[in-house]
Amino acid sequence: LDGVRASGNQCVSVRSTKSRRSLRIQPTSVPSSEEIESMHLRFLRQPPEDISFWEVVERFNANVAYSGLVHAVSQDGIFTENKERLIKDALIVLLSRCPSTPRSVPSSGDFVYWKGLSDREIRLQLEEGRFQAIRRLVASKAGFEAFTQLPGVRENLGRAVVAALAQNDDALTHAVIDAVNTLMQPMHESPDLRQEQLNKASIMSSASFMRQLVNLFTLHTVSYACPFPIA
Repeated sequence: LDGVRASGNQCVSVRSTKSRRSLRIQPTSVPSSEEIESMHLRFLRQPPEDISFWEVVERFNANVAYSGLVHAVSQDGIFTENKERLIKDALIVLLSRCPSTPRSVPSSGDFVYWKGLSDREIRLQLEEGRFQAIRRLVASKAGFEAFTQLPGVRENLGRAVVAALAQNDDALTHAVIDAVNTLMQPMHESPDLRQEQLNKASIMSSASFMRQLVNLFTLHTVSYACPFPIA
């Protein structure tokens, strides 16, 4: 991943399921327009009728590049939309919705891709998609700054990260770590060094997160150690 991104492709990502291209409005070779991005940001805040919140998350991930929103800055004008507010509102909504509660898990018939899966498998996919959406939001300047500037975001995200890592699922763990990495290494243009330092200090000050991270490294070191002696 680091090699591909270093070559210039910032949209590369890893997920446990196939990309749902049927949910994308424009071809994958064409960046989503400003109207499409804004529409999906609004849908996260207020889903349309007859569409579940989690399907909205899937549609958001399908239509917004993994590298983040292309149109993340408000343009000058009287009737222009406040993109920063849309991004922050969407981030708050994503952090307030938790698929771990039984009533929030949709039935297998709610979305065709979940048919035949157990409740745990559905929850893991929902959580993975949620963190992939969070990663897309914090890749923008507004989302990056919201981590320390917006009340409740840091605490809610911290609880969500610790709970997700406790699931011991590789795909979910990757989505979580990639989202946290984006909060420590700015993906947007003209980053603020002070804000980057604040984010890093806030993340590294969490004892529970650091404990989970050390346990994760230890587990993977032991699990994937080479079984053959090295000459």
